[in-house]
Amino acid sequence: MKTSSTQKVVSLTLWIASALTCANVSAQEITLTTTAKNVVASKAAIDFPGLDGNLQAIVAATPVGETSRSNPHPIGAWFYNGKWNIFNTDHATMPEGLQFKVQIFLKPDANHFLHSVSPENMRGGESCIDNRALNGNPNAQVAIFQNHAPDNRSGALNKYAATAEYDAAAAKWCIRNVGGERLYANTAYNVIVAPGGTATAMNPTLLTATPYVPVVATATQTSTSTSTQSSTLTVVLKTQWAIPPQGNLLHSSGLCKNVYGAYSDPNILATDTVIVTGQSELDGAQLQWSATVDNGAITLKVCNWKQMTLNAQAALNLNGRKVNLLVLR
Repeated sequence: MKTSSTQKVVSLTLWIASALTCANVSAQEITLTTTAKNVVASKAAIDFPGLDGNLQAIVAATPVGETSRSNPHPIGAWFYNGKWNIFNTDHATMPEGLQFKVQIFLKPDANHFLHSVSPENMRGGESCIDNRALNGNPNAQVAIFQNHAPDNRSGALNKYAATAEYDAAAAKWCIRNVGGERLYANTAYNVIVAPGGTATAMNPTLLTATPYVPVVATATQTSTSTSTQSSTLTVVLKTQWAIPPQGNLLHSSGLCKNVYGAYSDPNILATDTVIVTGQSELDGAQLQWSATVDNGAITLKVCNWKQMTLNAQAALNLNGRKVNLLVLR
């Protein structure tokens, strides 16, 4: 699918989610911490006034802090026994001690609504959103979050991470699985729209794969963010980085690996926005990359979603690979 930009990236910090909150005063936000009291199997219940029994509510969540590392699974909202839950869409057990920034819209409206995947709105393996604010608008800011309510409507479940991208040919925003897996009818997504900015996913666990192209550091550039104060982000680092030695990191199909390293030229801050791209198709592997940072440290997560074939290598050694890093501050 072609997008309006030459490179598809996902920001891995939370200022985008905050911008969406402030774009509409009807949004209410809480921090959900998973505990023994609210976790059952793969889900954690949300307690919020007006939410219980409210099937029409639009709910979205973003992992906070180390949550993505501790729980490396796509997440969604599940309406179960009259309560909304944050859950792992692959039904992996939800650990205790996680934190999610949860946005709640008690009623849907023109910019906060449910999109159901159907044969009528599918193009190949993706599903296009028909919305007046989005159609023909490649610069819209769009967040999606899977909405699962099988007891109340025909609800299939998509266990994979999905994202929304602008399809220039269709002049619409379309939802697709980041690993290329086909979407199926009867899955559903909460859609949150705010004016301006670029598209992102509420659950940015994976980068859309892009071919590896070496980058060359350039003079300081600026990039307008969609933060609440419309501040300007400065490019403080644009470089090629060799993955530090990790030991034996064989990387079979369907697996994700965390790659750890320190970076101090300049020092990466925990508040920085980090964008990473890397080798996407190599030796039978199809890799997607993401990054989380702490002061002076960076953790890359790389997932191999290529289905193995008889002609594809059974595993890929990541040692010695290189990635492109873009750090905004």
